Amino acid sequence: MNQNALVDNMVRELSAELEPHKDCLHRIAEFRVKAPQAIPPGSMLRRFANTRAYALIRGFVFLCDSFVIVAELQDDANSVAHNGVPSEHPAYRWASTIALIYLWCEMIFNFVLEFPGIDILFGRTGHRFVNEAAIIQHTFAVIGAQAFPGQRYTSNFRIFISHFNFVRILRTMVVLPSLGGQELRQQLGELHIMIKALTGTLWPLFWCTVMYALILLIFGVFFTEGAATSLMSSATNQTALAEGDAQLVEHWIGMHNSIYSLSLAMLGGKDWGELYDSLSPAGWVPKLMFILFIGFTQIALLNTVTAVFIKCAFMKFEHDREFIVQQEHQDKRDYPLSVKQIFMELDEDESGNLNLEELVQHLKNPEIGAYFTRLGVDTDEIQTVFYLMDENHDETISLEEFMWGCFRLRGSAKTLDLEILRQEVRFAVTMLLDMENALKMQSHMLARVHAKHAAL
Repeated sequence: MNQNALVDNMVRELSAELEPHKDCLHRIAEFRVKAPQAIPPGSMLRRFANTRAYALIRGFVFLCDSFVIVAELQDDANSVAHNGVPSEHPAYRWASTIALIYLWCEMIFNFVLEFPGIDILFGRTGHRFVNEAAIIQHTFAVIGAQAFPGQRYTSNFRIFISHFNFVRILRTMVVLPSLGGQELRQQLGELHIMIKALTGTLWPLFWCTVMYALILLIFGVFFTEGAATSLMSSATNQTALAEGDAQLVEHWIGMHNSIYSLSLAMLGGKDWGELYDSLSPAGWVPKLMFILFIGFTQIALLNTVTAVFIKCAFMKFEHDREFIVQQEHQDKRDYPLSVKQIFMELDEDESGNLNLEELVQHLKNPEIGAYFTRLGVDTDEIQTVFYLMDENHDETISLEEFMWGCFRLRGSAKTLDLEILRQEVRFAVTMLLDMENALKMQSHMLARVHAKHAAL
C-alpha cells in the first residue's frame, strides 16, 4: 500500500512537470515516427538478414574477394618479373566476377529491406559508403578485365582502377568485425577498438591534415621567398651557381619543394642538418627561422594535433552505443570476480563469513584499503558499511551479503538514488503529518468526552 502511494505520488508530480511541454513532446514524437517499411518486420527476409548464417556468408565473400586480389597481384607481379607479361589466370577473373554479382545482389537486398527510408552513405552499420566504394571499384575492375584482357599493366584504364584495389581490402577490415557478432568483437579486443577509431575519426583526420598543410604553407612562403631572393642576388652579382646554391634550388625554390622539404623535416624523413645547411646561401635569417620551425612543430604542433585527434577518438567511443554496452558488460563480469577475490583474501579462516573485528583488522593493511577504494566502496565509516551489508543482522557477513553490499554501496549516490530517497522522505513526512492530525482529532474527541463526563 505504501509503495503504491509512493508511485502514484511520483506519477502525479512528473505529469504536472511535463504538462507545459506536452504539445512540444507530441510534435517531436510525431516527427520521429518513421515511414512504414515495405517489408514487414516479422517477414522471412528480415529474419534471414538477422541470422548468423547470412553474416557468415557475407564475411566469407569479403575474405575470398580480398584473397583473390592478393593472390592475383602476387602471380601477375611474379609473371612480369620472370616472363615480361602478367599471367592473368582466368580463375581469378571468374572468381572476382562471381563475388561482384553476389555483392551487388546483397546491396540491393539491403536497400529493399530499408525501403523507403534508405540511408545511402551510412546504412545500418554506419560504414556503408566503404562497401559502396569497394563495389564501384570492383565493377570497373571486372569491366576492365573483360574489355582489355592481358593488358593489366599496359591499359591506362586498368592501371588507374587497379590502384584502388586496396579499397576492397579496407572494406573487409572495416566490415568483418561487425559481421562476427559480439563474441568476435570481444575476441578481437583492442584491434576492434583501433579499427573503430580509425574509421570513426575521418573528419578529425581531415582537419588535422588541413592544419598541417596551413602551417607548411605559411613557412613554405617564407623559405621560398628567401631562397629566391638569395638566387636573385647571386645572379645580380654575376656569380656562378655554387654547390650550395644547387642545394638551395633543389630544396627551397618553388612552393612544392619548400613544402616537401618542411614536411620531411617535420616528420623525420630527412636529416635536419642537411636542410639547415642547404639554407646557408640565403643567410642567417632563414636558418634561424628553420630552427624555430623545427622547435614549433616538434614541441607544439605535432603534440597538439595528436592530442586533439586522440581526444576526438575517445569522444567517438563515449557516444558509441556498441562500445558502451561492451564495456558495461565487461565491467559487470569483472566486478563480481574482484569482489569474490577480496572476500576470499579477507576470510583467512575459510569460515565463509566475516565479522566486524576481522574486517577492521584487515583494513589496517593499506593494500586492502586501496582495493576497497578501487571497488568504489568507502572505508572511512567501516562500521556503518558493515551493518549495512549485514542484512540478516547476525553480526557476520556472508559472501552473498558482501557481494550485494559492494554492488549497492560502490560509488557516490546517483540522481535516481537521491530522487527515490527524497520521495520516500516526503512520503514518510506526509504519513507522520497524517498521524499527527489523526492524533489531534482523537485528542479533541477525548477532551470533549471527558468534558461531558465532568459536566454530568
